[in-house]
Amino acid sequence: MVEDSTSTIADRSQCEADTQAVTEKGKNIEPVKVEDLAIVGMVYVPASFPGGDDKLNEWLHSHLQYPEEALPDSIEGVVKVSFTVNENGSVSNASIVKGLHPALDKEAIRVVESLPAFKPCTFDDIPNIEPGKEVTVTFKMPENAVIRDSVPPNKNAVFGAMEQMPIFPGGDAKLMEWVKSHMQYPEEALQDSIEGRVVVQFVVKADGSIDNIDVVRSKHPALDAEAIRVTKTLPNFKPIHGKTVEYRYLLPIIFKLPRQEE
Repeated sequence: MVEDSTSTIADRSQCEADTQAVTEKGKNIEPVKVEDLAIVGMVYVPASFPGGDDKLNEWLHSHLQYPEEALPDSIEGVVKVSFTVNENGSVSNASIVKGLHPALDKEAIRVVESLPAFKPCTFDDIPNIEPGKEVTVTFKMPENAVIRDSVPPNKNAVFGAMEQMPIFPGGDAKLMEWVKSHMQYPEEALQDSIEGRVVVQFVVKADGSIDNIDVVRSKHPALDAEAIRVTKTLPNFKPIHGKTVEYRYLLPIIFKLPRQEE
């Protein structure tokens, strides 16, 4: 979500007009106070993204990549970023105003700095620099993210390269389909209209079987119990032949209430 102000200079006290000269045709004019510009009737138009704020938020959403480092912690939320729109519309000086997690903050900076050019702010149609623009970047965990933890579940576990990991028959997409098709929505949760995500941790043993199932992100006792039940019924993963290796997986299980058609 983009935070902006109105189109009159009197309402834009943070603009650099009170500390920096306005440039006209390559010549510097003496620095002017915001109040002076308002008195002489100088019109200020703020910088804007092509297509408006909705298009800006769509662009951020489509180019945002959830960092793998944050997946095991199941972190969601917003990061607020401040940035400058230069005279040519380019973005610079992105910085965190409200952070959430080092990896998410870093990704928020990256995506803001990669924004296409804005239409720069103007004073009486003269392009100028505009600092202090702010945007809110929203992070949500990918619903189908199956997370393979690099931390051994026990001292005897040995971990290899990612491409050597055991896989569910058909891959992660089939794993999520299997969970969805075998899940039974708990009656208690239905009656109380409870839905959400439960994250289950389990170990895939060297032979492909499942062990050490536990809930690492709880939502409701009934949903937690069903998440464990459905995980226990998973068929064996495809093991790594010839290797005594165990892997710990984090599996998000999404509970969504049935929607009645209107």
